[in-house]
Amino acid sequence: MKLISRQLTEEDYELLCEWWNHYNFPPPSREFLPDNGTSGIMITDENGVALCAGFIYETNSFTCLVEFVIANPATKGQLRKESILLLLKTLNDLAEEWGYKYIFASVGHKSLIDKYLETGYQLGDQNTTELIKTI
Repeated sequence: MKLISRQLTEEDYELLCEWWNHYNFPPPSREFLPDNGTSGIMITDENGVALCAGFIYETNSFTCLVEFVIANPATKGQLRKESILLLLKTLNDLAEEWGYKYIFASVGHKSLIDKYLETGYQLGDQNTTELIKTI
């Protein structure tokens, strides 16, 4: 099956919220996401079925962040693995194209961590807690 990567659109947000809710993850608001939820990538199959997505946060350093990677709950097995690997590769390639030298990611799920490692990431501290403050 052919997999396709495309830029996220504002219309994708509601679908991503459904996926986050499925996994009991509180959906981030649009304003929390880079470029109102459009600075990221969606992977689809050749029929346009959305398989997974993730975001790139730009910074004023040589480091960007790849965050909020999420997969369609209906995507299973090898297709799920291949689509997430393509997503990470595409996000990594974009970061390099944009001039970044480092990518930071905060990931909590073992299977997703394994996919990051498979695409060249290295483990950092594993005993951290994510904190967010709304101001």
